[in-house]
Amino acid sequence: MEKYLVRKKTSVKNVYMLTMIAVLSAIAFVLAFFEFPVPLSPSFARMDLSDLPALIGAFAYGPMASLFHSSGQNWTWCCLTPFHLIF
Repeated sequence: MEKYLVRKKTSVKNVYMLTMIAVLSAIAFVLAFFEFPVPLSPSFARMDLSDLPALIGAFAYGPMASLFHSSGQNWTWCCLTPFHLIF
């Protein structure tokens, strides 16, 4: 009986972590649309804050979670904005 309870807690923890990675990926996707120029730099140097949720996820859940987050964010960016790479 105890093994079942431990497995269930681990399963709930995994689902929570997966959900938080998905939420952080969605936040990063939205933040990728907002870019601003970096002060005291050339005009082509632009900065976006889309890597900030990946950094938060890395500190909260570890480096593998950050890797999954970054890959999820990049795949959604490439699939939903296909012509962004051309311009």
